[in-house]
Amino acid sequence: MNKKFKKPAIYIGAILALSILLVFTSPQILFKQETITYPIKAEVINYTNSTATPIGVSGDSDVVNFGRLPPASNSTKFLEFKNNNVVESKTVFTIEGNVSQFITAPKDIMLKPGKEAKINLKFHPETIGNYTGKITLKSYIPLSPVSSWFFRLV
Repeated sequence: MNKKFKKPAIYIGAILALSILLVFTSPQILFKQETITYPIKAEVINYTNSTATPIGVSGDSDVVNFGRLPPASNSTKFLEFKNNNVVESKTVFTIEGNVSQFITAPKDIMLKPGKEAKINLKFHPETIGNYTGKITLKSYIPLSPVSSWFFRLV
């Protein structure tokens, strides 16, 4: 046996550590990334059961707009998207802004080639105010079959 490889576990560990470091610092080496961002807004008002106080959810297609609603209520919006790639992809969801603490959404989703997904964004405000933010959908598409192994790390 060659003297350079007396302890192969050290070399294997070093290669694995370097691979993990590359995924975290430069995922574009293993994945093509596609990013979509939608603004989010909502208005929570003091509802007095008056017909003069309009309550409702907006149907905007370029904004996730939960509309105007009273505190301690719930509103759900849906985001639909499709994996148009020939390989499985992983989409990670990130919500920012003062609206983020009141939204329930999945952390990520795996999507087979050609399949569609519909995710629920549930807004459950507790206090009166105007809420804004954004949701970012970052999809990771493997550049090679080996790249799929690293999905767990992104």
